[in-house]
Amino acid sequence: MRWIDPGNCDKLYGMHNHTRWVAAMVLVAALASLSTADFAHAQACVGCTPLDDAAGPAYLGIYPLGLYPGSTNTPPPAHLALALAAAADIVPRNAAGTPAANGRIGFLSIGMSNTNQEFAAFERAEDTNLARNARIIIVDGAVGGQSADVIQNPAAPYWNIVDARVAASGLDPDQVQVVWLKEADGMVSTFTFPDHADTLETHVRGIVTNLKDKFPQLQICFVSSRIYGGYSSNPMRNEPLSYETAFAFRNMIDAQITGDPTLNPDPSAGPVEAPVILWGPYLWANGTIPRASDGLTWVLADYEADNIHPSGAGENKVAAMLSGFFNTDATATPWYLADTADLVYIDAHKDAFVDASLPATNFGTLAQLTWGNPGKRAYMQFNLSSVVDSVVCAKLSMRVLPNSVTGLADVVLINNTTWNETTITAATAPPFSATLLGTIPTASAGTAISLDVTAQVQASLAAAPGSAQLCVGVRAGQGPMGDQQVWSREGGHAPRLVLTTIPKATAVGRTPNAKQALLVTTAPNPLRHGARIILGGARAGERATVVIVDVRGAIVRTLTAADATQPIVWDGRDDGASRVPSGVYFARASLPAHFGRTGVGKIVVLR
Repeated sequence: MRWIDPGNCDKLYGMHNHTRWVAAMVLVAALASLSTADFAHAQACVGCTPLDDAAGPAYLGIYPLGLYPGSTNTPPPAHLALALAAAADIVPRNAAGTPAANGRIGFLSIGMSNTNQEFAAFERAEDTNLARNARIIIVDGAVGGQSADVIQNPAAPYWNIVDARVAASGLDPDQVQVVWLKEADGMVSTFTFPDHADTLETHVRGIVTNLKDKFPQLQICFVSSRIYGGYSSNPMRNEPLSYETAFAFRNMIDAQITGDPTLNPDPSAGPVEAPVILWGPYLWANGTIPRASDGLTWVLADYEADNIHPSGAGENKVAAMLSGFFNTDATATPWYLADTADLVYIDAHKDAFVDASLPATNFGTLAQLTWGNPGKRAYMQFNLSSVVDSVVCAKLSMRVLPNSVTGLADVVLINNTTWNETTITAATAPPFSATLLGTIPTASAGTAISLDVTAQVQASLAAAPGSAQLCVGVRAGQGPMGDQQVWSREGGHAPRLVLTTIPKATAVGRTPNAKQALLVTTAPNPLRHGARIILGGARAGERATVVIVDVRGAIVRTLTAADATQPIVWDGRDDGASRVPSGVYFARASLPAHFGRTGVGKIVVLR
């Protein structure tokens, strides 16, 4: 039998043909007839030990654990050297791919619906992380329903969406230098291991080489396999298949390490066919059983109702693991924390939508913004008065609702900034101007959609320094599409401007390191009772704030210190004085007196 994954059907944006859709719906109906009572609790994956438990028992008594060859979680020295050299080559580049002082670093996700949702949560969080390199433009390129068996074909329509999203974010293909890839096959012809993993390996190899062809300056592709699947009644997303997908990625990395010429990343060894391939965060844990490395678990609340896609809690859990990885890993910090500009984010201070069919109704306090045909338009306004430096890049970012999809969306300038969020209606709304700022490509549920609006932000600042406002509207683009919805500021995911700024006095060729991120280290690590948090680069007498957060992003403890040069002690307890459980935590440090002086350190607690 050949299975089609119904778990992705609700995440499609319309590229699948009618035949595949009907087949998927038949399977959904069949599965719906099965009892789901047995899946109310985690189904333990018998004999499955997380791969990052490198000393654990071999899977099926044959396949050793560890993320890299030799039952280790560390790349072998030669591969690590290649990776560090590639990391050093990740620098701001212009549209021609040439290193440039005011260039950009494109950081792109590739994958399916789970990848899309998880990376969208990561992008929205990291666009407020002042410790990261402001030259990085984060782009959510994953799309619901686009599994590895589909997108391994370089002619698949998926790649048109990726190209459109990269362009809409103000990037040229030669500026994309980092990819996070998370994939699985939507269909399998066998559940036999390792046969299905070997097929997936073939597909992800094709994806990686496609990526190098599309993005010539791509230096590193970080990969992750699926999260736990034991709550699902869908055989394609149940266990042990979800667990076993990791072997496909490990085998691909092993092949590159052992010199497979079709995956060669080293110009001294022949034609370059692929970026350096590395593990990103390893996401799998055996349901509610804490994994040995960090105590990670997956509970039912981490999933949507289909028990396949992550809920908001699950998205945030993966986003926190991604954040911890890129803020601390040796192959990421050279470019992710390099500091050649300032990051500024500005949430909309008012937003609303109007509906021509209800001309006297105000929708300004709803949790979502809606546009569509006919007559529904969204409005949002940003206060730029706090921006005093030169803006060299500006990204408009919004997040699609989890139950919505978006077609083409036109973003238009609005010249009238005096409208009121709680009174605006279709009858009173200011008109859209003739200035089209750009078109946001189609997106599936949960996507972080974005558009480069650098020129308009620069124009707004030039016209009204110190009091500038930017007001934009969104309407449906060409083609039929029903209502399209993103979160509003009342929904907790406000439309946002993400700005890369540099001091006006040195707007071109700013000397790097004028503002450096804090280096946050902890000892001992892992800890059992308490930790000393050390802020490298702090100055004597500076006040510091350290917020301890868990992998879900929830604040566990807030610490302050009068002198940031002295170690800050965390006793392993939360703000209620209770000992925190085993797991991964992050220490986010900031020096309030110096804007942008922030840093992140990882802490593993073992009880």
